[in-house]
Amino acid sequence: MHMKYFVAAGLLAMIISTGCHRQPNSTVYPVEGTVARTYPGEARIQIAHERIAGYMDAMTMDFEVKEPAAVADLQPGDRVRFDLVVTRERGWIENVRRIMRADARSVPTLAKVPWAPPLKVGEVIPDAAFTNELGQAVKLSEYRGQALAITFIFTRCPFPDYCPRMSRQMARVNETLPFIPNAPTNWHLFTVTFDPEYDQPSVLQEYRRNLHVDQDRWHFLTGAPEQIKSFCASFGVYFVRDRGSVDHNLMTAVIDPQGRLQRLFPGNKWKADDLIDELASAAGLPEPKRLVAR
Repeated sequence: MHMKYFVAAGLLAMIISTGCHRQPNSTVYPVEGTVARTYPGEARIQIAHERIAGYMDAMTMDFEVKEPAAVADLQPGDRVRFDLVVTRERGWIENVRRIMRADARSVPTLAKVPWAPPLKVGEVIPDAAFTNELGQAVKLSEYRGQALAITFIFTRCPFPDYCPRMSRQMARVNETLPFIPNAPTNWHLFTVTFDPEYDQPSVLQEYRRNLHVDQDRWHFLTGAPEQIKSFCASFGVYFVRDRGSVDHNLMTAVIDPQGRLQRLFPGNKWKADDLIDELASAAGLPEPKRLVAR
């Protein structure tokens, strides 16, 4: 009887440690990678991780750290193992342990590359040609007179704090803005893929369908790879494949009705209210009054 108990407990521990559900709404994956960048005093770290079987390709990305003290002494180039915990809307790492000290040659190349947007606030954005999720040709100049918000994603990104978070926030803007008193009506949302080889119109249409949003005010755009790359670079957005790994950043742009860049929101920490306010400002209208939360 006791032996059966110990065997069962051992099996349960193995299941938990190999990526099955820790609790009903979270999944744990064991991961190995190389530290790309540290953020002293912050509960995050950038790691170039290996492919996570059944979840996502190798990528270089920032992770929230559950135990900041565990990464305080790490430096770029250190080899680490950790557990990636994922829920529907959040992800973080825990149980971080160094397995090999840094070697100058082991620092991920992409972590050394500086990226900055060449466009400055007030400058007119490039009028690139796109194809939307319906297979229709689109030019942003066709939307002059409207305030625009543009996010950049790729549909195969599964990590909830990255591309899925950007899309969830945009969905909230799309759902909320029409019902705010005195809100602007001259606005439109766009999501541009920086992985056009995979994100063809049919893929983007299915992605939009899974978000349960209508297409009247929000379109998903793809296009020729070089043109997409050039357009993204105008906003400081990069998407690079290097030796099987993917590195990308996150950016949201607000464009005024004259086609000029009004503001960039770097990263993924902006809220739907932030974007609503900026769209209202771009449209030349007073800040919209908030709806009372229900």
